[in-house]
Amino acid sequence: MTTYPVTIPQCQYIKTNGIRCGSPALRHQKLCYYHDRARPVIHDRSGAAQYPAAPFFMPLLEDINSIQRALSAICDHLLHRRLDPQKAGVLLYAIQLASSNLAKKTRKQVRQNQFQIMEDAISDLMRNMDPQQPDIQG
Repeated sequence: MTTYPVTIPQCQYIKTNGIRCGSPALRHQKLCYYHDRARPVIHDRSGAAQYPAAPFFMPLLEDINSIQRALSAICDHLLHRRLDPQKAGVLLYAIQLASSNLAKKTRKQVRQNQFQIMEDAISDLMRNMDPQQPDIQG
């Protein structure tokens, strides 16, 4: 994570995993550009009589916790007939895409970490084989 000077106010948004965003906040605002624009939006309420109007707040799909929270909210609204099944299907598909993207990102990070571990191990082996070789930090 990039660190900014103390004089620059940081975004006050707390992610669902409990970690603060930390990006620079907008001037005279508490949130960064992304979180200021991505505030919860009241989604379309169903106009059908069998689906009573109820606000539905879709959380940002930024990590596995928020995806789980959104999934629970959709199921709850669907169960209590506050959300049209067709709209619920679209939202569930969006959650599926977010989950898939998160899995790809996680796999990429794991591969990068494994590569770094292998690189460090090879460096250690080389250092142990030739003690006169200088320590190379990359």
